[in-house]
Amino acid sequence: MTVPQELYAAMVDHQSACNDMLALKDSVISRMRNVLLKKEKEYMRALKVHAEERQGLLRECREALHEMFGEHGDEEQNFLDRYLAMNEANEQRLEKLHCSANDEYNNLRRRLHLELHKLEMQLEDMRAACQLNEDQLDYNGHVLREAASENLIALSQEKRKIAQLRDSLSGLKVQGMKEEEITHMRQQLQRINEWINEDLFNILGQECDSTDGIMTVPKQGEHIELHRKRHGFRLDYHEKKRKKEARSVHKRAAFAQKAIGLKAKMYSKKRHAEKATMKKTIAMHQQRDNKHKAEDGAPQSAVPAYLLEREQVDRAKVLSNTIKQKRKEKAGKWEVPLPKVRPVAEDEMFKVLHSGKRKKKSWKRMVTKVTFVGPSFTRKPPKYERFIRPSGLRMKKAHVTHPELKCTFCLDILGVKKNPNGTSYTQLGVITKGTVIEVNVSELGLVTPGGKVVWGKYAQVTNNPENDGCINAVLLV
Repeated sequence: MTVPQELYAAMVDHQSACNDMLALKDSVISRMRNVLLKKEKEYMRALKVHAEERQGLLRECREALHEMFGEHGDEEQNFLDRYLAMNEANEQRLEKLHCSANDEYNNLRRRLHLELHKLEMQLEDMRAACQLNEDQLDYNGHVLREAASENLIALSQEKRKIAQLRDSLSGLKVQGMKEEEITHMRQQLQRINEWINEDLFNILGQECDSTDGIMTVPKQGEHIELHRKRHGFRLDYHEKKRKKEARSVHKRAAFAQKAIGLKAKMYSKKRHAEKATMKKTIAMHQQRDNKHKAEDGAPQSAVPAYLLEREQVDRAKVLSNTIKQKRKEKAGKWEVPLPKVRPVAEDEMFKVLHSGKRKKKSWKRMVTKVTFVGPSFTRKPPKYERFIRPSGLRMKKAHVTHPELKCTFCLDILGVKKNPNGTSYTQLGVITKGTVIEVNVSELGLVTPGGKVVWGKYAQVTNNPENDGCINAVLLV
């Protein structure tokens, strides 16, 4: 066979296969259409059944709803009837009470009107009496002012008379004192004569009359007191004394400004003691007026219900405590558990390092104690670094004990506040026994009186960190 014949036979076979496949496709399509028709009929029947069931359910719901509305209307009508009957009964009862209390109300009203009229009459009488008293007081005040002016004139005249009488009295006192001195001298002479007569009688056995005598002299230092007792003070004595006391303050101030040396120290110490004693005396006699709670007062505006029972706390005490704490921190003074520590010598603190080509230079030092350098620390070049702080002795945390809570916390170190051995050690961050360090206490939940979280707080080291390998400290509360 040739090629075209073979190709034609293949095409015929292919066409017969295609016809078979199309026939199979038509048969499948016809079967699917039959199935779809059956399913559509079943779906329509199901829709009809569903519609019938829905109509029946709606019918039953309408009937039940009509029944419920009917019952609700009956109950509402019954309630309305009872409410109207109750209102009618209450109105009848109120009418009876009003009729029964009407007489009492009229009597009470009449009595109150009479009392009000009496009170108004009394008020008018009191106003009239007050006006009369005011006029009388004005007249009495005018009379008293006139009398006061007359009294001043009379007082000046009496003062002149008193001055004249005082002059005459001083003269009479002088005369009286002279007479008293004469009488005293006569008595002394008589006593001396008696003593002499007794002595002569004892010695010679006979009496001896004598008219001459010796007057006793007052003791030393009693002349001024005796003169004041006899003649009184000078007329300007008290004025001079007052002016002298007023000038003494300025004299003391001038002396305190000019004094130097040991005299100034002694004088300042004396004045400090006097001021302390005076302050204590004043404080004992004064009444305390600082209170922790403010006095209750009427609010200026409306207060919400949730603030009605709150107490208003006075912040005077809080502010004073805050100011005192800041002053203590500024001055660098704390109440520390270790007030005194053993001083550390320089040989114990530093180790001499020899440098240079021949190891003859000894200007470098290596710190042999625990140090704190901070997170952003970088070493200087070895050529310029004088103080070497080994990394093995650098510490960043401390075991801090709270004295009130009796608990120990591992806290981060923020810095070295003060080393008791000197400021140079403080600048280098050397931590020895007794050093005051600043630690991070934000994790402890401490807050200030104002409500702010405390970030840093001071603590004192209580051990030798270079020997123990850790830092133990006590928080300064």
